[in-house]
Order: sequence, then C-alpha cells, then structure tokens
Amino acid sequence: MTYPESLFQVQEPQEYLPFEETTAIFVGTPEALAEMLVDLKKAKEIAVDLEHHDHRSYVGIVCLMQISTREKDWVVDTLQLRGELQILNQVFADPNVIKVGLAIGRSTYR
Repeated sequence: MTYPESLFQVQEPQEYLPFEETTAIFVGTPEALAEMLVDLKKAKEIAVDLEHHDHRSYVGIVCLMQISTREKDWVVDTLQLRGELQILNQVFADPNVIKVGLAIGRSTYR
C-alpha cells in the first residue's frame, strides 16, 4: 500500500470552523448514510470517534460514531445501521484519505 506524499510533509495547523457555524447531522437511515458517504468520498482527511457501551460486558458494543470533515460533522447511530456500515469501507480503506482517530480515554458512564 502506498500513501500520499503529503502525509509525510510538515503542515501548518488549520483552524476549525467556529461552533456557531457548524451543525451535526444525525445519520440514522441507510439513505442518510449514503448521503454522508458522498461527502466523505470528497474529503482528503476525516476524523472519527467511537462511543461504546460495555456495562456488564467484557467486549462492549459500538453505539455511536462521530465523523467529521473540515466542513461537516455527522453523528451515526451504529446500532440502527450496523448491517449497513460496511459501505464506509470505501473511505476507511482508501489510503488517499487521511483518518484521524480520537482516543480520549475510558468512559465512566454507568
């Protein structure tokens, strides 16, 4: 697998859009997922964060995915769409799209 040369270059940080200028789009249907995929395929970089539930479980289950580009944010109901999410592999497996994952730490919600 080859990666884009820009991935190995030092870049100046880019400011994110002000909170007042952004909205999170809820994705809970296959149609909304397909619309999100159209935008993600145009992105050069995306950020992904997963929320999981592991109460009384050693394995846990992903219940929410947050995906952002420089222009848009989405909140994906992974429980509702778990049979459909494989279409995101078109972006997640593309070496030309830089993926940034967020790992804030273990949730203590109970």
